[in-house]
Amino acid sequence: NGGFKIGFGMAPKVAEVMADLILRGQGEIPPGFRVEDNI
Repeated sequence: NGGFKIGFGMAPKVAEVMADLILRGQGEIPPGFRVEDNI
């Protein structure tokens, strides 16, 4: 997931956020971390 040293610790939360985004179309991704904010 690109978390470098903290990847294992962050993986469960990343999986939860991504599942919500894919299955429900809702996400808790903070502004500034979204793709459209970085294009």
